[in-house]
Amino acid sequence: MKLYHVSGFHKDESSIDFSKSAKPTRDSMLEQVQQARNIRLLRDVYNNSELLSATGWEPYRIVAELIFEYIRENEYPDSPSRLVYPFFSKNFDDAISFNREYRNGEGGIFFSEADATKVHYYDMDLFTEVSDAIRDNGDAPLTEALYIHAQKNAREYWKTSKDGTTEILYAGFPTVTNIEETNMKTITPGVGIGNYRIGMTQDEVEAQLDSEHLHFDQSELRWDIADGFLAFSAAKGTLQEIGLTGAKAGRFHSVGVGTTVRQAQDALGAYTVRYDGLDVLLHPKAYPGLAFELAENDSDDDSGILYNEQTKITWFFVYDVDAPEQELYHGDIVGDSDNK
Repeated sequence: MKLYHVSGFHKDESSIDFSKSAKPTRDSMLEQVQQARNIRLLRDVYNNSELLSATGWEPYRIVAELIFEYIRENEYPDSPSRLVYPFFSKNFDDAISFNREYRNGEGGIFFSEADATKVHYYDMDLFTEVSDAIRDNGDAPLTEALYIHAQKNAREYWKTSKDGTTEILYAGFPTVTNIEETNMKTITPGVGIGNYRIGMTQDEVEAQLDSEHLHFDQSELRWDIADGFLAFSAAKGTLQEIGLTGAKAGRFHSVGVGTTVRQAQDALGAYTVRYDGLDVLLHPKAYPGLAFELAENDSDDDSGILYNEQTKITWFFVYDVDAPEQELYHGDIVGDSDNK
C-alpha cells in the first residue's frame, strides 16, 4: 500500500529519511513525558523555553502531546508513539486536504510504499480538540477540568478509533519521496516530460496520474495539475502540450523557471521569440518541441519592447511539433538572436 506525508519543513527536499529527520525533537520531548503525570508539572512545561526552542512547537501542542504520550506509555504501550513515528494520510486526496487546512497549501507531499502490518489508524479530531482547547485557554494555567478532558480524549484516541478525521501512525522509519520528483523530471523536447508523452490518449494520461497520485482539475481538453497543465488535441484526443511552472518544474540543460534570456542562449544556443498577443515565447532553434514563456515586461514606458536579455523564464512547454496551427498557435516572430 502507498501512504502520503505532508511536510512544511522538508517541502523542498527530494526525500525524507524519518530515521534521522525528527530525532532531536523526539529526544527532547521523550525526556519530558513524565511531566504529564500531574497538572503542576505540566504547567511548568508550558513555560519551558528550552523545550520550545528544541522542538519549534507551540506550548499548547507540547502539552497535548505529552498528555497523549503519557497515557500511551502507561496504558497502551503496544501502540506506536506520536513522538517517535511519522504521520501519514491514507490517500492522496486526504494529503491534499491536510496540506490546505494545516499547511496553507504550502507543504510538500511525499509518498512511500508501506507495510500494512505497521499501519495504525487513529482519530485525529480527538487530539486536535485537546490541542485547540489548550491553545484557547491562552496564558491561563492549565485547569484540572481540561487536564482530565485531555486524558479522556487520549484514552479514546489510543483505542485505534477510525471515526472522525483519520490519521495514520506508521510503526517504522521509511524514506519517503517528494511526489513532484516522481514524474516531472526528464524533459525531452517534442517527446514529453517524465512519464508523460506527447501522443498519449486521455485514458493513458489519467492512468499515469492515478499511479503517480497527482491532483488535477479536469476539463475536456485541458487538465490543470500542480504547477502546470496537460493539453489535448481536439482533433486527435491525444496529449499535445505539457506546461510547467514553479521552483520544482525541472530544468533542461540548466534552463528552467527563473533563467534569463541570456542564460538560455548561453546554454541552448540561438533562438526565436514569438508573440501571440498574450504571451511572449522563446523557442530554442536547436530544440524543436520546446518553448519558454517569458515574464511580462514591467517597463513603465510605451516602447513596445516585449523582452530583453535579462527577462526571466516563467514557464516551459514541451509540445507536439506536428500539431496544427489552429490548435497550437505560437504567434508571430518578434525577435531572433541571429538578427541582433
